[in-house]
Amino acid sequence: MPKFGHQRDLLGQEIVDFDERVNIQRLKEERLAKLQKELANANLGGMLMFDTLNIRYATGERTSGVYNMRFLQRYAIVPQEGPVILFGSIGDAPEDTEFVKHRVARSWDYFPTGRNVEAAVKLWADGIQDTLIELGI
Repeated sequence: MPKFGHQRDLLGQEIVDFDERVNIQRLKEERLAKLQKELANANLGGMLMFDTLNIRYATGERTSGVYNMRFLQRYAIVPQEGPVILFGSIGDAPEDTEFVKHRVARSWDYFPTGRNVEAAVKLWADGIQDTLIELGI
């Protein structure tokens, strides 16, 4: 049985042998291609995303929803070319694909870092900068 939710979308009563229905892989590929085309049109090297809906559009990966709307511990960098770098909790992440590479997120939000927020922001920014340099942005 498939391990992740997006792979279970079309199983059970929804599966038929006369219609392709939604090709999830093609959907993900086309969404990322459209987004990267717009980055190129705008002459942007990449984009940093925090919004869970935007991340879902760019990667096709689901999230725990409400938790990630409050705590800024899941974010993504979408480069103009190549795979999206998705930062989050690695323990729950699916395996890397040709479109999405997973990394451990650093939190800079006050609630998880408390009085260490300034140091946390510095570590987070350094991590983002290192990733942008790695991507050639």
